[in-house]
Formats: sequence, structure tokens, C-alpha cells
Amino acid sequence: MGAIGVSVDDRLAVKVSPDLRTTEPGVGLTEDEQMTRLGRCARRTVAFDQVPRARIVGRSEGLIKMAIHSETDQIIGVHMLSDASELIAEAMVLVRNRNIIRDVLDSLPVFPTLSESIKLAAMAFTRDISKVSCCV
Repeated sequence: MGAIGVSVDDRLAVKVSPDLRTTEPGVGLTEDEQMTRLGRCARRTVAFDQVPRARIVGRSEGLIKMAIHSETDQIIGVHMLSDASELIAEAMVLVRNRNIIRDVLDSLPVFPTLSESIKLAAMAFTRDISKVSCCV
């Protein structure tokens, strides 16, 4: 665990310092790390072509993945395959503050922004996001 980190239990020593590789920014546990530490993986993926703002600005390539602890719904990782690194600060706060998906579901992101992708990823744990309206 780095200088900025949280530990829910020994299996979830989550580093919240962002990994800002050019095309794959992320924070927290990856799918492989979740499998190694917990023996299972709870994650959802949202393609940016499902995010209204991404379509509006013509940046609909890429995706966002959210990983949660399957028993507590705590957000333990958010990773992107895109150049949407402006979302990493929001992801860091969610992981650092040990937020659960309900915290995200109860929020109201400004429409249209790429932040909606984080809410869509959380919504994907509870419903089919292809059936929600354009404004989450």
C-alpha cells in the first residue's frame, strides 16, 4: 500500500494513488488483483458509446470498469480504457472514502458530462443500463 491508502481488511489493502498510464487510467484493485485477493471478482463494464456526453463530443471509444466488494458493495477499483483521465479524481474519492455503489446511485451527475459513466457503471450492478433514459 502506498502513502495514500486504505485497508478494509488484509485482503483489500487498496492503493488509491492513481495509475495514469496514457490510455488506461485507474485507481484501486484491478480484476486480476481482486481475483487473487478475494477469489472472486464483481465488476461491471460500460462502453463510452453508452454515455451521452461521449457521443456528443465524438469520444465514444473506450470503456470504464468498476469493481466492488461482492459482500459489501464497496467500490474497490475504477479503471478506464480511454483518455478520460479527468474522471480519475472522482474515482479516487470513491475508493478512498470507501463509498458503496448506493452512494453513487444516490448522486446526480451534471448532464451531459463524462461523470455519468461512473454512475452508469454503478447502475450496471443493479439493472440493465441499456434500458435507462439518457439522463441518469
